[in-house]
Formats: sequence, C-alpha cells, structure tokens
Amino acid sequence: MVVIIIQIERQIILAVGRNKKLYAARAFIAMLMAIIGSIVIDQIVFKEDIELEKITYIQDRVDQVLPSRSALLVSQIAGLDSAIKKRDSERLSTIAEVAKTPLIRQVESHVEPQKVASTTYDSAGKPITAEKIVYTTSARTSNIANPKLQLIAPLEQTISDLRKQKSAKDSALLNIRPQLENEIKSKNGFLDELNVMIRLITRSRAALFVWIMWFLLLMGLEMLVLISKLGENKNDYDQTIIHQMDLQMKKLEALARSARSGQ
Repeated sequence: MVVIIIQIERQIILAVGRNKKLYAARAFIAMLMAIIGSIVIDQIVFKEDIELEKITYIQDRVDQVLPSRSALLVSQIAGLDSAIKKRDSERLSTIAEVAKTPLIRQVESHVEPQKVASTTYDSAGKPITAEKIVYTTSARTSNIANPKLQLIAPLEQTISDLRKQKSAKDSALLNIRPQLENEIKSKNGFLDELNVMIRLITRSRAALFVWIMWFLLLMGLEMLVLISKLGENKNDYDQTIIHQMDLQMKKLEALARSARSGQ
C-alpha cells in the first residue's frame, strides 16, 4: 500500500497542469485509506472497550438464535415423551395380559396311517380279503408359556434407551445458552469485530469523536500533497516541461513538412 501511494503521489507531483480526473481519483483513494486506517487504529486504541462491547454483542446474537434452537430441542423432547408413554403403555398391557393368562393351551394334531382289512364275497360266495390305508387324526393338548412374555424385555430395553435420549436432550436444553455462547465466541471473525466497533462508535460519543479525529488526521495526511499541488502556481519544472513539449512538437511538424516536400 505504501508503494502504491508513493506511485500515486509521484504521478500528482510530476503532472503538468491540473488533471481533474487524477485529482478526483486521488481524493477518493485518500478517503478510503483514511477510513481503513482509522478503523485499524481504533481497533488498537479501543481494544479493551471492544472486548467489553463484544459481550453484549454475543448476548444479542445468542438471543436471536436461542428461540429456534430451544424450540427444536423442546419438540424432540416432546416426541421422546410420547414414544416413552406409548412403549410403557404397551409394556403394562403386555404384563397384564401375561399375568392374566400365563399359560396357553396348545393342541397338536397328528395324522397316522392305519391298515384296515375288509372282506367281500365273489359270485361263488368265496370270501375276498382286501386291505386299505385309512388316515386317522389324533390330538394332544399341552400347556405352554404365553409367547408375549418374551416381548416384555425388549420393550423395557427400548424404554430405557428412550429415557437416556430424553435425559441427554434435557441436559442439552439446560446448557444450550452457554453452548451457543462458546460456539459464537469460537467463530468470531473480522466482520464481527467490525460490527462490534461500529456499535461502540455509534453508541458512544467519545468513541465517535476519537474516530473522527483519526479520520480527519489521516485524511489530511493523504490529501497534503494534493492540496499543495492545487495551491501552487506554475513553477520552473512546469515551464521546462511545457517548453520541451513545444520544442518536440515543432520538431515533429518540421519533419512532417520536410517529408511532404520530398514527396
């Protein structure tokens, strides 16, 4: 930036006459440099004040984010409560049903083939014996434990897992504000620093006065060469440059005339 400013000042000092566009560009650059310089200096001068103002700034940002983050956790906790109640109701219903009917009668049927002989007589009255297979069904009754008894343990494990999740969400809801403050502090960048400084300047007349003083000082330093250039009359440097330009133009015109006469 120093090299750039030196080059700009050199262009202004060596310029012959008054170039309004160059002066306007230099004034614009001077204003930008004064603003940037005053911001950088104020960040050093108001370092402790900025840290104090940053506390309020962080609290404001936390207040903006906190409602939406809290609402999300509250909805998740409500969903877990509903799921716990539903699973607990299923568990109690299953326990009541098992207590009412601990054993269930089970009927097992078996099909067994049996040979049955039958006797018939032919036309001569001679007996003919034939065998055929007949399937008979037999039933056996036994008592077994109610199958729903095995559903109680998985339901209790599910309820335990849901309660652990709910406990974690409740803890997160209680600690959400400190957590948000730590997140915002850890991601504090240049724009946040700039916003804090602007808040400090706009809220404190003393800080605004100091910033204006630094701005005017830097603006004056940036515009010093331009003001001196605008206020001076023609000097020997300008006269020498103008004289050399006139001589150069006359040489070019003479060469042009000689070239035309030779043709």
